Amino acid sequence: MDERPLRRSLTPIGDELMPHETVPGKASLLDRWRRWRERREAPATLRGAVLRVVVRLVVTAVVGSAVAVGAAHLFHRKTSFGLYLVGGVLMGVR
Repeated sequence: MDERPLRRSLTPIGDELMPHETVPGKASLLDRWRRWRERREAPATLRGAVLRVVVRLVVTAVVGSAVAVGAAHLFHRKTSFGLYLVGGVLMGVR
């Protein structure tokens, strides 16, 4: 058998004392998104704050509508079914 003997001391062996080059990997998309959000400054004017809210509302409406149309298509129903389904899910979540 090729078993190494158990270490009896807590002292590192010579190779373990040598510093190793560590290369950080590329940050994931989620990490980059979080860093971007942390660096982003708050809007300085009322116009900037309103613009940010309107952009968020438009993005939410577009994504919600796309999910509703996709759900209606998936269940072979009218688009109104998808809208009610997504609205019901959102009401249940909050």
